[in-house]
Amino acid sequence: MVSSGFTLQSADFSIGHQEYHVSITTIESGDQLVIAQRTAILLAATCFTCGIVAAAEPDERMSLIPGEWSLDQVNADGEVITRTKKIVQGSKPTEFIETITEKAGNETRQEWQVKFDVEPINQNLLLFTAREQRPIVPEESKEWNKINYRYVFQIDQDFYHETHNLALRQGKARWRRVTDGIAVIQDSPMELIKPLLGEFEGSFENRGSKAYGAANATSDVICKTELSSTGTLATLSWQMTQGKDSKLFEVLSVISYDPSLGTLVMQYQTSTGVTMKGFLRSYKNGKLLWERSGDTPAGRLFELCLFDVSNDKVFRHVITKRTLDGIPQLKEENEVILLNRVKD
Repeated sequence: MVSSGFTLQSADFSIGHQEYHVSITTIESGDQLVIAQRTAILLAATCFTCGIVAAAEPDERMSLIPGEWSLDQVNADGEVITRTKKIVQGSKPTEFIETITEKAGNETRQEWQVKFDVEPINQNLLLFTAREQRPIVPEESKEWNKINYRYVFQIDQDFYHETHNLALRQGKARWRRVTDGIAVIQDSPMELIKPLLGEFEGSFENRGSKAYGAANATSDVICKTELSSTGTLATLSWQMTQGKDSKLFEVLSVISYDPSLGTLVMQYQTSTGVTMKGFLRSYKNGKLLWERSGDTPAGRLFELCLFDVSNDKVFRHVITKRTLDGIPQLKEENEVILLNRVKD
């Protein structure tokens, strides 16, 4: 039998806040069974080491879990049931105790407590594992009963998104954090539109639009976008003229984050009698694709509109699809409007 060599070298290093442990192994040719056994041991040790490092990394999401959360639901009898859960820290960083109360009006129907553990799944999702439970209303018990159920949830400063069944609407719930003051939501979703902030100007050969009441003529555009004082709302104004004596075509739009849809939404009206609502359908590298629909004096309008600000000096506006009362408006599609930034 030919002897086999086995050399193990290890090193620790970090990138940002994450620590890593790397092992480098040299195995000389020899007995294949011995090599396989030692390789398996090495892999197990490496996985175990990486697990220890990952577990030691603190997860700031754990600090968001304690607090009071509220949820309103309508039961099969048509009653509005208000649920609140008050969560406190347990004896370990990943252990918590929640007190859940169900009320119909001022009447407390049920109340119980649950001890649970939390385990990170990825950078967004957390795993809830219930360990013990005891009733409080209608009859309180001092004894904790062993239980074991799990669900996936996601949390931020404003909402606790709980998921038991992805296939059913009833299998998901969105709890809102209870605050003493005005419940202003976080402004982080609005980061996507920050390249739009400022003022853009430009001219283009307008093909005309029956729905919007625009003529086939050279058009001059000024577009301004700014954030509100809370950073949770953005207003966009679009002013267009067609020639020296032209009337003003004006659009006023509000953009915000809709927690129910989980994306940005926009609502706008025009000086030509158009009212539209839309949502952000897709985003990549400064390109925002909006799906919009609404009523116009000429009929029901649907369109896909691209806001391309991948170049922060240029706002590229393109209608990629448009229908009016279900009829494609092909001559109005893929019209490119290029506006140059004049103010940040």
